[in-house]
Amino acid sequence: MDTQQADNIMINRLASNYLQHQGHQVTHVPAESSQAAYELLKNNQADAYLSTWIPIESNTIKPYLIQGEVKTLGKVLANTQTGLAANKYAEQLDILNISTLGQHGDALDYRVYLTERDQALLPIIQRAFKRSHDNLPKFSVINISQEALSKRLQQAERQKKPLVFFTRKIDFLAQQYATHFLFDLYGKFESLQTQATIYSSIRYPLSRECPELTKHLQAFHLSAPQATHILHVAQGDKQRINATIDKLFQTQKHDFGIER
Repeated sequence: MDTQQADNIMINRLASNYLQHQGHQVTHVPAESSQAAYELLKNNQADAYLSTWIPIESNTIKPYLIQGEVKTLGKVLANTQTGLAANKYAEQLDILNISTLGQHGDALDYRVYLTERDQALLPIIQRAFKRSHDNLPKFSVINISQEALSKRLQQAERQKKPLVFFTRKIDFLAQQYATHFLFDLYGKFESLQTQATIYSSIRYPLSRECPELTKHLQAFHLSAPQATHILHVAQGDKQRINATIDKLFQTQKHDFGIER
């Protein structure tokens, strides 16, 4: 399935190319969100979906697993970091960790951005800010779309202004204007500086109906260097991601699957 997020676009597109090279016919099904994707699996309107999980998101898939409507096959890419990232103008101000973030509130207009896909984290981040010192309670967490964040980053680049936002490492690599993650020296955001993992999931009957397809999908995996290469080249653009992946399969030896 294809959603609107860079990491999900990339991993599902890679999986479909991999499966096609194993002799399977693949059709992309659009989904607005991970919730919508799992509903499509539940209703037999799609067969497989690969998505990034952070701990709070496990609640999205949990009901489908309990009801036996969706089955998780395994990890595709493990331990991709999530946290607060910044652009190069924030780095030039020495905004390198959470504490120095609070020291430059004026330059940041006391704003940190969070995309809609991670809106479930909004109250957690707000609480963490309010319980902190170093002017962090003055900050507002602005929930915006991924497209709006990209425009904000481009605008900050033109105006040479610092900008800080919450993101996953895979999405972070897709943002050409972002440069680094902020270090959390005192554990203020330890619950947010977590690890995310990409999992493959299928509609439950698929393993019985198509065992060969399930075997190939279960064998599919991606390394961090491969993900980094694709996203650096594509810069988060959906068409560039698709073109980069197609070229990768056409011109390079790939090793996205392993026999188990």
